[in-house]
Amino acid sequence: MTYMFEYPEYLKIKLPKKLSSHYPSYGLYRYKEKNSAETRKELKATGIPVLFLPGNAGSYKQVRSLGSVALRKAENIHNKFHFDFYSIDFNEELVALYGGSLEKQTEFVHACIKVILKSYKGQKGAPSNVAIVGHSMGGIVARALFTLPNFKSTLISLIITQATPHVAPVLILDSYLIDFYTTVNNHWILNEETLRNITILSMGGGFRDYQVRSGLTIVPSLGLYNNTLNVVVM
Repeated sequence: MTYMFEYPEYLKIKLPKKLSSHYPSYGLYRYKEKNSAETRKELKATGIPVLFLPGNAGSYKQVRSLGSVALRKAENIHNKFHFDFYSIDFNEELVALYGGSLEKQTEFVHACIKVILKSYKGQKGAPSNVAIVGHSMGGIVARALFTLPNFKSTLISLIITQATPHVAPVLILDSYLIDFYTTVNNHWILNEETLRNITILSMGGGFRDYQVRSGLTIVPSLGLYNNTLNVVVM
């Protein structure tokens, strides 16, 4: 946990009507803290976009720790650069127990990335990609984006995953989970050369994580292109 200096605020981003109607139970939020939001003319996006993807039964509010610490660090360097943290609301779906929603989540994230980057258009040096932080199953969804037929790999520069079971599901309870994992891992293995510019940092919890053992957090790879770092945080 992290110490809070100001009150956290989660501003819901207005999505296109077609997108909202297609995914009525999902949402996109931007993290801010009360005083900083007031002093920066509310919510004009001017920083480096980072998108947080919660995992199984996870809340979009879990972005608070990352967003709060990043805000403090930016203030320590007099805001020479800062991060804009966004978070996806997956309605706390139990995707580790039922894999039928994973494809829908992946498609929604793709649409949200476009919405986020569009908000920077017209600015000098506007970002053309986002960094993604995925917790648990959110990390699998991040990698699944690259399997979408109309997805541009240049939209993502960095993927950081926390306690994500990349190798296989912790529990194999349905064929949807098996098919989803097979599609994602096969795509990354077969397209290692094409995806070599996408950096992945996968962090396992070591012996303290009783749900996702560290062996599952290793990103499957042929090892031909070194773009992935697997670490265990003790």
